Amino acid sequence: MLEQLNHYLGQNIEHDGKRCQLIEILEVGPMLVFLCPDEDSSIQSNQHGDATRRSPNTYSVPLISANGEELHPVARAVIPKQLHAELLAHFRNSE
Repeated sequence: MLEQLNHYLGQNIEHDGKRCQLIEILEVGPMLVFLCPDEDSSIQSNQHGDATRRSPNTYSVPLISANGEELHPVARAVIPKQLHAELLAHFRNSE
């Protein structure tokens, strides 16, 4: 089922007034990872804790909302409505 979601990688949405792009789907959770390129980047440290570069911020949201009854609102904005029920059924049965 997660492979089917890979078709939506790169899709843009607007969330909290920011343009964000779906960049990854994590199996654990499952989670959707978004990059918001228009937002100010943050300083990223290397393995020694030294600030070395600026990096865009990423955000993760669960595929399923906290109540377990529907997709997370951000996921609903990315995934076509006709797949919502199928995704919910699949991930409820896999728990």
